[in-house]
Amino acid sequence: MGRKRSNFGPCEICNFSSYENTTFRKLNEDSLQKILSNTNKNNKENLHVLEIGSQLCHKCYNDLVVYDRNNNNNNNNKKIHEEKKKKFLHEAEYNELINKSSENIQLKANIQLIQSELDQLRENFDELFLISGI
Repeated sequence: MGRKRSNFGPCEICNFSSYENTTFRKLNEDSLQKILSNTNKNNKENLHVLEIGSQLCHKCYNDLVVYDRNNNNNNNNKKIHEEKKKKFLHEAEYNELINKSSENIQLKANIQLIQSELDQLRENFDELFLISGI
């Protein structure tokens, strides 16, 4: 048998009182100070009721007191995963991509040239149309 429960709720923040599946925690000086120093929380209207010995449900306790748990580890894990996501190309694949890129640039230049020639032909056609009087 485990230790007998002494914290039965209700939660001071959300008034959650179903204690069968939830653990409640009493606030001490350190945890209350950490809650009050957390400037990132939007729920400051309910914080004025908190005092030493107030009970919080597991969710509210985690949101207010241990909000910064494992932040450094998460940042390190992100860096590791980003490094794993990097793809490496063989030289032949790289050269092929570079050639395609240069071909695309040449095609764009050709399209612009053809577009300018088409515009010139349209102007010539309009002049001929005006001259002929049709």
